[in-house]
Amino acid sequence: MILKSSSQIENEFIRSYFGSWIDQIDLILEEMSDVLKANKKSKWEKELSEKFPGWTWAGSGAFRWVLSPSDSYVVKFAQSGYHHNDGVRLNKMESEKQLEFEGLFPKVYFHHPDWEWIVVEKVRPAMPDDLQSFFEISSFGAYYFSDLLSYHIAVVSGNERRAETKLEKGLASNPEFKKDYEKLLTNITFRRMANVSRKLNLWDFDLSWGNLGINKKGELVILDSSLPV
Repeated sequence: MILKSSSQIENEFIRSYFGSWIDQIDLILEEMSDVLKANKKSKWEKELSEKFPGWTWAGSGAFRWVLSPSDSYVVKFAQSGYHHNDGVRLNKMESEKQLEFEGLFPKVYFHHPDWEWIVVEKVRPAMPDDLQSFFEISSFGAYYFSDLLSYHIAVVSGNERRAETKLEKGLASNPEFKKDYEKLLTNITFRRMANVSRKLNLWDFDLSWGNLGINKKGELVILDSSLPV
């Protein structure tokens, strides 16, 4: 059974809902442990396509490999080797945070009992055009979005010196900085994102296009790269 901690009935329900690919997750974990240590995507792609047709490469982070069995889901595997524990911790943290801060992180559907992997909704990385459209800000504001977020966090944290520094930096790169900031203040997603960033001590300078994502509902979510381990 793919979920060893679940009953047969629960497993059959999961299998019927998601698809038979869930039976292959632990096989990938067991049979490709050496590949999990690899540093090159090409090795993953070659061996993956040979042993598990239908699975595709979906990306990677510092501590995890991301593979996709379908158009709707990805599976995040903790890398083996030196950073294995970091990958496991990130899997656990991502699952917990998407429950605690509903709607701001990609949804985690189920996971390995020891967090060796998690099944997550597939999210498209947001690009500057996406942020410009989502927040109705300027193209400069979209490209330098992290400057706006960093400034706001400094303001609400009461750090006047940091706020002044962030404001100077923002104005230097974005002539529409003040106008964009006023628009963002009225956006609940922006305010929630700033609040979560403060609570979790996220790297606010890293919360920008590429590290934010758009799910299939058109919602903006925080990708895993900013979770500190």
